Amino acid sequence: MSAIIGHRATELLGPALGGLLTPGALWVAGLRAGFDPAAVSPEAAVAEAQMPILLIHSRTDDFTPYTHSEAIFANSEQSRTVLHVNEWGSSHAADIGTDFAAYQVLFEAFLARVRRDFGLPTLKRETTDYADFTDLRHCVF
Repeated sequence: MSAIIGHRATELLGPALGGLLTPGALWVAGLRAGFDPAAVSPEAAVAEAQMPILLIHSRTDDFTPYTHSEAIFANSEQSRTVLHVNEWGSSHAADIGTDFAAYQVLFEAFLARVRRDFGLPTLKRETTDYADFTDLRHCVF
C-alpha cells in the first residue's frame, strides 16, 4: 500500500513534497481506519493465498504501475496465478471497457483453467461425472 501511495504522491506532488507527505498521510489513514498501513502488502499477502488468482493490468495504467502486478505475481504460487499485462492503451482499471471481448477471453480462459466444469450446464442433481450425464432434460441452462 505504501508503495502505491508513495508512487502516486510523487507523480502528483513531485518527489520532495510527495516523499514528505506520504508517511504522515499513511499514518492518519491508519489511525482513522484502525489499521497499520505498513502491514498492508499485496506482495506479501499473495504468498499465503491458497486460491487461484487472476491479475489483469494495463501497461499504460496511469495510476498504479503494471510492475506492481508483476511484483504480486513474482511472490505468488505461480501454478495457480495468472498475470496478463495488456497493451490495449487503457488507463487505470479500464481494460474491461477498452476491449471487453478480449478481456472476456482472458477471464473465461482463467475460469476454465481453475474450474474445469466452467461453461458446462448446471446440473439439477449432485454429480461430478459429466461423461455419464447425457440427458440434457435434467440440466438447467
